[in-house]
Amino acid sequence: MVNPIDNQVSLNLQLSKELAIANKALLYFQSEEMRKHSEELLRGTSTHIRFILENSPAAIRITSKSTGLVLFCNRSFCELTGEPLERAIGIDPRQFYANPNEFDDILECLGRGERVTNKLVQLTNQKELKWALASFMVSEFEDQPAHIAWLYDITSIKRSEEILGRYKAIIDSTSDAILSNDLQGVITSWNGAAETLYGYLAEEAIGQNISMLVHQDSKENLTGIMKRVEHGESCVHYRAYRLCKDGRQIPVMLSLSPIKNLQGQVIGISSVGHDISEQVRLEQRVLEMAFHDALTKLANRHLLEDRINLAFASNHRSHAHSALLYIDLDNFKPLNDTHGHEAGDLLLIEVARRLKSSIRAVDTVSRVGGDEFVVLITDLEEDEVLAQQYALAIAEKIRLSLEAPYVLEMVGQYSALMVAHICSVSIGLVLFSGTEKSQEDLLKDADTAMYEAKHTGRNAVRIYQQKN
Repeated sequence: MVNPIDNQVSLNLQLSKELAIANKALLYFQSEEMRKHSEELLRGTSTHIRFILENSPAAIRITSKSTGLVLFCNRSFCELTGEPLERAIGIDPRQFYANPNEFDDILECLGRGERVTNKLVQLTNQKELKWALASFMVSEFEDQPAHIAWLYDITSIKRSEEILGRYKAIIDSTSDAILSNDLQGVITSWNGAAETLYGYLAEEAIGQNISMLVHQDSKENLTGIMKRVEHGESCVHYRAYRLCKDGRQIPVMLSLSPIKNLQGQVIGISSVGHDISEQVRLEQRVLEMAFHDALTKLANRHLLEDRINLAFASNHRSHAHSALLYIDLDNFKPLNDTHGHEAGDLLLIEVARRLKSSIRAVDTVSRVGGDEFVVLITDLEEDEVLAQQYALAIAEKIRLSLEAPYVLEMVGQYSALMVAHICSVSIGLVLFSGTEKSQEDLLKDADTAMYEAKHTGRNAVRIYQQKN
């Protein structure tokens, strides 16, 4: 007879075995499903990654570590190198490099397990040379060791750099001082000609304010001009004085232009300037020749007439008086006849010096003839008597100064000759306050008084007396 307990135990053991087998089957089934799912995920991920690589804007190239041949490249790489995809796969990438040795250096680094990052390389294209910024690393591709390269086409940037380089070379080689500053006046660029003109090296000037070149008296004018340029207006060919590093002030011709960004906003100011010192000297020389006597550097008749007109206007406003002194040398011709024109010129130069030292800076000394001079004295007293007394005192001072002996040094080729000479003067004086008489009449009256001084013994001063 079967024991019921034993039968139950037997059933339990059988059930346990079946459950274990079922559990193993279930585990196997679950692991198999997971594997299949994982493979599907991997296939999907691989497909997705490949899609990203193929459509990346960066040029990507994968080569076999063992053979060195291209296993994969995307369309950006084909565009960069000019090589069709069907031809690019399976070829040696060395042929894409303008300098193959450069690629060999990269392989050496990768062979040592190093990464190469942001290396500037030049590639050959069927149409042109290309520049790329490249990075390289060792990885795996399709279950084999590989070298992966990312290349970014920077040809347009390099071309822009080359254009900027040419512009910089032009700017640095020009004789014009070219500099720029931002809207706060801070200097941002400074070429070689600016270093030569102003004396500051670029590293000294950049970062400083443009006002360092401007004298305190002219800074207000600079501010006004910069405001105009900031509003988009160019200011060309205007004259200004600029301070140099050594403290000198030099005249320059400047042209200022606004610097604009891509949005058309003014972000700075460029300045082109050149030294016009020689031009200013020539202009001053022309003016001097036009309004001054070449020998004595005194005012000539044209400048004298202009000063008399100014005296007319001043007298009209202030009711003051002015005076004209007509001066003629009494003993000039004998010196010329005895020692020649060189001696005469030396005497005239010394007379001019003594005349200028005898009057005020506001008065005018003019040479109007060979040995004839006119002195214009302005801003005398409103009272005619006092004005006449003052004018007579100046005339007498001049007479005493000019009658003092002269010692003239005539320098020859081998020696110097000292010539002593005595030369007095005759002076005619006319007083005026308004425009009752013309310039011509006033000069005639002073000349008349001067000849009266000559006829009455010379070395004298005479006041013009109106004849009825």
